[in-house]
Amino acid sequence: MDASRWLLMTCSMQHEAIDGLLAGGVGIQRLRDERFQGDRRRKEPVAPGQQCLFHAGSGEGRVKLRVELGMVRAAGMMRDAALLALVKQISRIGHGNRRWVRFVCGFATYTIPYSSPVFFYIKELRFLYSLSKCHSVETPHPLSQQRAPIIMGHEFAGEVVEVGEHVTRVKPGDRVAIEPILSPNKDGQYLMERYNLTPLLGFHGLSGGGGGFAEYTVVGEHMVHPLPDSLSYEQGALVEPAAVGLHAVRQSSLKAGDNAVVFGAGPIGLVIIEALKAAGASRIIAVEPSAVRRHKAADLGAWVVDPREQDAVEQVHALTHGGADFAFEVTGIPAVLNQAINATHAGGETVIVSIWETEAAFQPNDLVIKERTMKGIIAYRHIYPAVIALMEQGYFRAEDLITARIALKDIVDQGFEVLLDDKSHIKIMVEP
Repeated sequence: MDASRWLLMTCSMQHEAIDGLLAGGVGIQRLRDERFQGDRRRKEPVAPGQQCLFHAGSGEGRVKLRVELGMVRAAGMMRDAALLALVKQISRIGHGNRRWVRFVCGFATYTIPYSSPVFFYIKELRFLYSLSKCHSVETPHPLSQQRAPIIMGHEFAGEVVEVGEHVTRVKPGDRVAIEPILSPNKDGQYLMERYNLTPLLGFHGLSGGGGGFAEYTVVGEHMVHPLPDSLSYEQGALVEPAAVGLHAVRQSSLKAGDNAVVFGAGPIGLVIIEALKAAGASRIIAVEPSAVRRHKAADLGAWVVDPREQDAVEQVHALTHGGADFAFEVTGIPAVLNQAINATHAGGETVIVSIWETEAAFQPNDLVIKERTMKGIIAYRHIYPAVIALMEQGYFRAEDLITARIALKDIVDQGFEVLLDDKSHIKIMVEP
């Protein structure tokens, strides 16, 4: 790795809205432990009972964590209920239990002293497994060469404080949004044209290498995008999710004047609505069971359908006079995938945006007989400048998407717990 192409930045704004994914991590950094580094170089598993040290937090609040790994490679992935129980268990630890606490996280047993709120990124490991086969806390990500626990935070913006000698795109003092994709790169550029499709895909703040919950983090020159003075750090933190929505629309065949339906009005569904508006969609319909999220979608200009009270497919056909031109599936629910397909007219197109944890069955004849098409998208590529330009025009506004602002020290009670229990939230902004 050419260190001269990397830069150090301070993480000024980080938002982490978990919609359907549990998250973790409060600034966890690995100490330079010679024994542990040796284990990592040899790619040998940490033996049950062997202890490794990590830093957590920053500044005066910086504390040491002792992590004891054991019961490695438990079969299978954890179920949602177990994950939820785990997250709640750890958050309770952060409320004042000062004894050493042991818990099992599917791949390993951790023994942790109380010091500050600590999360281990569990469910996202399942997400990474589907992308890059990083299915064990003992298997480092092939690009970051780090394994859980890691520093979290992949949607963030900040200020450049130091640059390598060959960095030309930014300088110290510049305000930047971070494109967190980890993909093979060289000389300040991604090597693949479609770099989001690499089998090594990872994300800074999800797959190791640092993250937005740290005070400082180091990223490659190819990952930084300068923010214009007209955009706040909060807008900068929203560029990443907005990029997912805009990429989904641009990968579709939609043309100005076409109509579309979005199944799921969570954070990504809402930015897809914004992207559809920017693309010139004539009518946008949002199918969403949450009343609060339906109101959000309506505020953005969408017609809304409550699938609990109405037949979603029938309503979409009625509102579009025969079926939608395009359907965007953003829920990861098998039954909703079928609804999305059948909500389109003959020749219509369905775009799958969500990440799936289970298999989904559908009737192929629903595509064949009506010559419909279906495609999937993952993340984004070559799109941050377009998102930033649209933000300057008033799209993807922070005031439309951010529902709360909290300090990093409150991320357990007012962040993760709230997002798990209260689906009225869209994005919660975490400030240093």
